[in-house]
Amino acid sequence: EGYQTLPRRPLEKRKLRYEDVYPVLYLKYRLSRQAERSNIKHLVIDEMQDYSFLQYTILAELFPCKMTILGDCAQTMEEQQQDVLKFLPGILGRHTRTIVMNKSYRNTVEIARYANRLAGLTDMELLERHGKEVEEQKFACQEEALKKVLSHLQQESPYETTAVLTMTEQEALMAYQYLKEYFQDISYIDRNSSAFQKGITVTTFYLAKGLEFDRVFALGRKEKNGLLLQAEYICATRALHELYMYES
Repeated sequence: EGYQTLPRRPLEKRKLRYEDVYPVLYLKYRLSRQAERSNIKHLVIDEMQDYSFLQYTILAELFPCKMTILGDCAQTMEEQQQDVLKFLPGILGRHTRTIVMNKSYRNTVEIARYANRLAGLTDMELLERHGKEVEEQKFACQEEALKKVLSHLQQESPYETTAVLTMTEQEALMAYQYLKEYFQDISYIDRNSSAFQKGITVTTFYLAKGLEFDRVFALGRKEKNGLLLQAEYICATRALHELYMYES
């Protein structure tokens, strides 16, 4: 392809694109003998929908122990949902047992129904805990949407945790800088953060994966594609009691 071989490239330029890392790792692990990992008895993999075929192939090569693999296929960080259950048995080459947990207990019925509609899920059982209907609104720009968020946040609330979720880091930073003028108990989560505090949290939808909040304000887009629909689903499923879906 015309690229320089690695020995001829300066050290600071010896970088791989993220999508090329795993093919190279796969070659490395196939060509070199791996250290025994007999001390590891059980491997737990969370967010199973975010791992690729090749990543699972490498994990199977590195860890011959028993595994528990869990996740939510609807929360794929791609334009299309990926059902890893279709290829996992072929990679692991051993007996696999599938347990489908389709009872939703985290959110209110109103939020769960809204999220399931976004993801096209129809087989979920909902725990009968009712709350406020999901509020949807469209705005001309993100600043207008933030003004609406601000008006809600300035009202008294019984909730300890609130999230303002955006599509990109740039939008999250803008939202944080706007809101921190009005609140002290506000924090910003970026890719270097390791924890979140009570109060108001501003971050992106993808960094909020795995977290939950009493109420969520999602700042989305009017245009729709597969990834943005996935983003809306992830935002919706972060909310326990109240959900506000704003588009601009």
